[in-house]
Amino acid sequence: MRSFIYCRVSTREQSTEDHYSLDNQEQRCHDYIKMKKWRVAKVCKDVASGKNDDRAGFNELLSDIRLQKIDVVTVYRLDHLSRTCEIFTNFWKQLKNQALGLLALLRALIQRLRWGAQC
Repeated sequence: MRSFIYCRVSTREQSTEDHYSLDNQEQRCHDYIKMKKWRVAKVCKDVASGKNDDRAGFNELLSDIRLQKIDVVTVYRLDHLSRTCEIFTNFWKQLKNQALGLLALLRALIQRLRWGAQC
C-alpha cells in the first residue's frame, strides 16, 4: 500500500510547536504506516491556510492522485487537508474517482473507498 503523507499548519510558529508541529505530524503518520507495513510514497508539508487550495504540497498531492501514484492519503488530522467544505468535497471526489483511501490519525478516522478493502 503506497501512502502519501500530507502535513499542514497555518503559520511558521505552529510549524515548530510540539503537539501539531510538521515534524510531529509526519512522525505520527510514519509510525502508523510502519505498523501497517505500508510504504511511504511521498511526504509533503505546507505552511499555509487551509482555507484555500493554492498550496504547493496540496497541489502535489492532487497531482499524485490523478497520476495514480498512491493508494492512500495519510494525514494527522482531517482539517489539515482543508478548512472549507468546497475544497474538501472536491478533494474527496478525486479520491473516490481514483478509488483511493483516506486515513486521518486523530480520532482514528479511517475511510476506504474501495468496496471491501480494509485499512
